[in-house]
Amino acid sequence: MIRDIPSYGIYSLTYQYLSNKLKEKGWTDSRGIVADMVGGGCAGSFTWFLIMPFDVVKSRYQADLKGEFRSPLDCALKSYQSEGFKIFYRGVLVTCLRSLPVDATAFMVYAQTMRYLEGARE
Repeated sequence: MIRDIPSYGIYSLTYQYLSNKLKEKGWTDSRGIVADMVGGGCAGSFTWFLIMPFDVVKSRYQADLKGEFRSPLDCALKSYQSEGFKIFYRGVLVTCLRSLPVDATAFMVYAQTMRYLEGARE
C-alpha cells in the first residue's frame, strides 16, 4: 500500500503531464500516438526510479524466511546498515529500461481505446 498508492498517482500524473505537453507543442502525430507512447514510457521509468527503494524493502521483507526483520522499517534500516544506500537502487537501470516499452505500449493502448470509445458514444 505504501508503495502502490503513491506510485499509481505519480505514474498517472506524469503520463498526463508529459502527454499533454507533447500534444500542446505539436510534437506528435495527428492521433496522439507518439505523445501517448513517450508519456507512458517516461512515466513508467520515472515512477519506478522513485519507488524503487520501497519495492526493494517490500521484496526483502516478504522474502525474509528466517525472521531477520521485525518490520519493513527494520528491514530498511538493517539493509542500509549492511549494504549502504546503493542497496535501494540495485537493479533500477534494468527495471527502468524494461518499463519503457511496457508502459509506452500500455498507455498508448489505453489512450487510443478511450478515444475510440468516446467517439463511438457520439
